[in-house]
Amino acid sequence: MEIKDAHFYELIVSAGTAQRKSRVFNLRLSEIPDGNGIYQIYYYDCGTTHAFQGKVVEDTGDRLLFEIDGGKRFEFKPLKRTRPK
Repeated sequence: MEIKDAHFYELIVSAGTAQRKSRVFNLRLSEIPDGNGIYQIYYYDCGTTHAFQGKVVEDTGDRLLFEIDGGKRFEFKPLKRTRPK
């Protein structure tokens, strides 16, 4: 998925059978040097910057699936801009 500057994303966080949806801003993904495929992910939500380390499970044109230790999954999708009619 293409990650754009100053863009909103839909986030679905899954842990076991529980899910939480939210809208996040300014998503960043960077590979940790010599981390053997480990990435650091950052996003802004509710006035706070969140950061996690984990693995990219799936990266397609319309979604990014990221998993951290313990099985918690973060699914990001670009939010489509809606214009008032």
